[in-house]
Amino acid sequence: MFQLTTAISQPILEAANISFHTNASKTLRYLESTAIKSRFLLSIDSMANKFLSYKISYPTNFSLKENSVAPKGVYSLLNNPLESYLNKKTAAKLNNKIESALSNITPNAYLFLDIIELPLMYALDNQGWDSAFLKQLNQKNNIAYYQFNLKIQGTNQQLLVDKKLELVLSRNKQTSVIGFSHPDINLSASSFLIMLESAIAILLDSTKDTELLQITAQPAIVADNFIQPNIRNQLKTQTVLKNGIIQYPRNGETHFLRYQEPNYTPIVLKGKNQTIITSLLKEAIKEEKGKEYLFLKEEFRDVLSDKNYILQTVASIANPAIIDAAALLVNKKIGLSFQFINGLHHYLFQDKDTIAKFSIATNVVDVNNRKFYHQLAIPNDSMTISVSTIDKTVKQQYAYNLYGELNSKTFKILYSGLNGNFESIREFFLNNKLVCIAQGNLYPEVFTVLDASITPLVLNQLLLLGFSSLF
Repeated sequence: MFQLTTAISQPILEAANISFHTNASKTLRYLESTAIKSRFLLSIDSMANKFLSYKISYPTNFSLKENSVAPKGVYSLLNNPLESYLNKKTAAKLNNKIESALSNITPNAYLFLDIIELPLMYALDNQGWDSAFLKQLNQKNNIAYYQFNLKIQGTNQQLLVDKKLELVLSRNKQTSVIGFSHPDINLSASSFLIMLESAIAILLDSTKDTELLQITAQPAIVADNFIQPNIRNQLKTQTVLKNGIIQYPRNGETHFLRYQEPNYTPIVLKGKNQTIITSLLKEAIKEEKGKEYLFLKEEFRDVLSDKNYILQTVASIANPAIIDAAALLVNKKIGLSFQFINGLHHYLFQDKDTIAKFSIATNVVDVNNRKFYHQLAIPNDSMTISVSTIDKTVKQQYAYNLYGELNSKTFKILYSGLNGNFESIREFFLNNKLVCIAQGNLYPEVFTVLDASITPLVLNQLLLLGFSSLF
């Protein structure tokens, strides 16, 4: 590291080259956004002034673009980038100073910065990180790996700063946001700027020798017309899972929900040990080649209300070799493909009382509900961020739709993603009104209530149904 001396006029640090490239996601292409690029460059200027007492200057032909050079090429470029840079300036005979008070001032030093994203598995397999850091990584969902390479050279090409920072981007294992993550962009625009600014602060601060950093960030959420508009400015409730019991606060009380392991009972259709079933169910069941029918059951408990529930569905185990495999949904918990029988043959019992009777539809496309992969949602804001000039609107496909009656009221639950998926969103309707949206993996991790009149008892019934491991 070097010590900068104070002069009458502030020394100039010319941004000779700031580039990025990616061999993984499209996250770094945020830097193609004028607003984000401007904010990033301003932060470099601010931190260079704070830590090095330099004023940043940009050549008239400066551009922050994706570098097409492969990773190994980028590393070699950084060995002595100034010589090549100065040769190009001389050959081009360009006026490389911006039209300002700095125009006629010769730079005191030159800055070179490369930001690189590499596939996460490449990083995890090839880095000799210490066990303490690896233990820290294992506590999160790690999603991306970045390298920041910074060099500052003086006018005589001496190396003044030479630092490298490795950064692992993570998410908390429990979600705290509701929405669909963008498949090609790892984090939100605000989190992206925080990541960049954190890295630049470390690189420019001579008192910090950090070479390895983990940052936990919020995901980039795809804009849509059916989730984000409904949860905007709504209070979100975070749950906690302790000893297998889901806990959350509401209206001054703590609620406790619990699932039991699912089980099944074969439905015997022939022979002396035939299962006793209703005539309506007999009519609904069709003996098709490759199918075995079951009662699938799961028990729930609402501890605070002292209510016990049994969910009972009728399904067949599908043989992918005989039935179209593309139409099958594999249950994450049990590992089998179920096909739920058509009709109102599925029940929720409270003790001995039937409180819900419903049908189950599979792989339902809703032409009105749409996700916009060319736009990102901004939390609690009607504005969106465009990440592509190409319209990438997709109709929403639900894994399951449950619809029928609950406590003598019509109800519907729309299932985006199967139980056990990283991203499972549930939309709950009562009397054709959207009353709650929840998201989680194996259980509801965060939810927002959209109808304050819904009772805790009914809310918990919906949440328990929505995150049953059968769906």
